[in-house]
Amino acid sequence: EWSCFNAMRIINRSGFESAVKRAASSAPAGSSICFLLLKTELFSENIQFENHESRLVTLNEIAGIMKSLSGNRNELCGRISENTYAFAAFGNLPDNYCENLTDRINCMLLHASSYISEYGTNSFVCISDTCSSDDFNYDSIVAEMNERIKAEAAARTAQQRQPHFSEFQNLRDSIYLDPSEAHYSDELCQKLCLSSGYFRNIYKKYFGIS
Repeated sequence: EWSCFNAMRIINRSGFESAVKRAASSAPAGSSICFLLLKTELFSENIQFENHESRLVTLNEIAGIMKSLSGNRNELCGRISENTYAFAAFGNLPDNYCENLTDRINCMLLHASSYISEYGTNSFVCISDTCSSDDFNYDSIVAEMNERIKAEAAARTAQQRQPHFSEFQNLRDSIYLDPSEAHYSDELCQKLCLSSGYFRNIYKKYFGIS
């Protein structure tokens, strides 16, 4: 039931599915379930690793992030396809549990230097939802979330055709890969030969943050 890369172990698709279904069926009536999917390596068709070890580094980095989420027996994580990871938590969960979990994964991945250097900050999608154990259906929720991920990936593909997007994306990648360096918008906009006001507006439009 394990997919192994180096010392990091994470449940594979069949193991994760079986464990989640068992947990859901044995959960008390009305229990909450937070279910999350993480899709990585979007737009990776043209990426070539120099060797097998560099590929394992990025896999271990992601696996480490996912394993860090499961702190007790009511929290499960797995790798359910080549580029898709899943997480499920059961019990009396806080109202903002899923939202905080998604934010946590996004933050950790943005600072995963090996992964970001290979794929970039725009290369992953993390979505989550809360449901009740009373009407939980594993196959349905995975299918629905995969459709949401496909829609988000399509939107990002369209976004890549927008003016200056590739330059802004490369700039954002460099910021996250060098967090110890001070990054000032006035200096950054000069690199793209844009006015500071236009630079700030477009950056916020593309990435949702200032």
